[in-house]
Amino acid sequence: MAEVIDLPNGKIIDMYLLAQFHDIGKVGIPENILFKQGPLTPDELAEIHRHSEIGHRIVQSTPDLVRIATGY
Repeated sequence: MAEVIDLPNGKIIDMYLLAQFHDIGKVGIPENILFKQGPLTPDELAEIHRHSEIGHRIVQSTPDLVRIATGY
């Protein structure tokens, strides 16, 4: 789709990386919450919502990924 709308190659690569690593922050979520059967408690749900913040910090500290964290 990115090619169809004629995005520059660098942006296409960034989108590919973003798609691959969009849930990387889940590594910081305890497995008992991540794989819980049944509904999550409000505290567990809050923990799940933190995965995007955790992921952002991970990619900011990874030189090859920092540009997808900043959008540049």
